[in-house]
Amino acid sequence: MTITFYSNFLNDHQLPICLEFLKNVGEENFHFVADERIAPDRIAFGFEDMNEMYPFVVKAYEGGQSEELAKRLMIDSDVVIIGSSKNMPYKERINKGGLTFRYNERFLKSGDYRLFDLRLQLNMYKEFSCYRNKSLYMLCASAYTSRDLKLFGFPKEKCYKWGYFPFVYQYEDIGALLIKKNSYSNTKEVSLLWVGRFIDWKHPEIPIKIANKLVREGYKFKLNMIGIGPMKEQIHNLIKSYQLDNVIHLLGAMPPAEVRKEMEESEIFLFTSDKGEGWGAVLNESLNSACAVVANHSIGSVPFVLNHTVNGLEYKKNWKDAYKQVKILINSPDLRKKMGRAGYETISKTWNASNAVVRFICLCNNLKNGQETVYVDGPCSKA
Repeated sequence: MTITFYSNFLNDHQLPICLEFLKNVGEENFHFVADERIAPDRIAFGFEDMNEMYPFVVKAYEGGQSEELAKRLMIDSDVVIIGSSKNMPYKERINKGGLTFRYNERFLKSGDYRLFDLRLQLNMYKEFSCYRNKSLYMLCASAYTSRDLKLFGFPKEKCYKWGYFPFVYQYEDIGALLIKKNSYSNTKEVSLLWVGRFIDWKHPEIPIKIANKLVREGYKFKLNMIGIGPMKEQIHNLIKSYQLDNVIHLLGAMPPAEVRKEMEESEIFLFTSDKGEGWGAVLNESLNSACAVVANHSIGSVPFVLNHTVNGLEYKKNWKDAYKQVKILINSPDLRKKMGRAGYETISKTWNASNAVVRFICLCNNLKNGQETVYVDGPCSKA
């Protein structure tokens, strides 16, 4: 089976899935087509230019033979996946019956009012709805993608659970990791962590409001916050106004490996973004690090990956609802450990690139034979 994945440029969230495709179908049968150079500001932030690092990448933006190969693969590949790629037309492929998947987060992040945007309606028809009876399917990188597509006339039954699949850490003894977390905090001071850019829809103010209420009720804890962004000064001033300097520590930006180290040392992970968070790979990473997670239900990955009261806790209202979930975990060390262990198993056994690729190849074979997915949950199950 030949598989080609089209996107803007190779990044650390797509690399694990690409390496698994290589492992399963071989170097000659998998290509990643990049239609953009990595942006200079990403290089400035320390990201690597992965387009230049891996031989399976076809740099279509260079033109010439690379662009011609990208166009040929669009027609000739057995299976094509199209992510954030703007320059590769697929109409001819689909009209010829070529098995094709789009790979998208939700479309109505800013609200359902966009349903009345005539330009968006036309674009959604051209890209999706007009192919409702063709061999086009959706890999949903959000639990809300299928719902949004249905509103624009694309069949929900052609949508499958997918997502982003960061590298998975395998621990020989997950029990030892949980003990390590407790030793970093001790039973009197629970360790909380928040990671993200300081921007409005990630709501970095919420953990501070939670911390303020916890302090006022006499709880002992520490909260580390990793990230930078335009709200940094506002967040700093909010911490000062609540007099929480001795409880909340702003750690700034960190390389991914150091973020994972902080996750390994933290018992509770707070994920406070709203529906602007298409997927949210920090959920994968924090669960993989055996954190007990409290997360907003509106985040794209949460309804797929987080099982409320099993491997984490969801909140659906405002920060006060999030606070109630955090307090449940602070009051129960055993529950923190139980959810941390379950979260690790969720990622190590199900929501990882290796499992996703095996399932995807099975799904492709089934669809080619006029059958359906055999999976009832996890990657490649019905969205």
